[in-house]
Amino acid sequence: MISGVDIVSKILLAVTTATVLVLFIGLKKAILIEKKILRLEEKILSVEEKILKIDKKIEELLESKEK
Repeated sequence: MISGVDIVSKILLAVTTATVLVLFIGLKKAILIEKKILRLEEKILSVEEKILKIDKKIEELLESKEK
């Protein structure tokens, strides 16, 4: 025979388990999103470096043209 306490404890266990699973999945997604953001930041830095190199070359060309 199942008592009311058993039913409540099983419901609480199920809810707790579901909550932990949701938090774990959310944390996993957050980590994946953060990794994507870091990759994007690396790409942005790479583009910035390329722009600085181009800018430097333009300055050198302008200086050589002035001479």
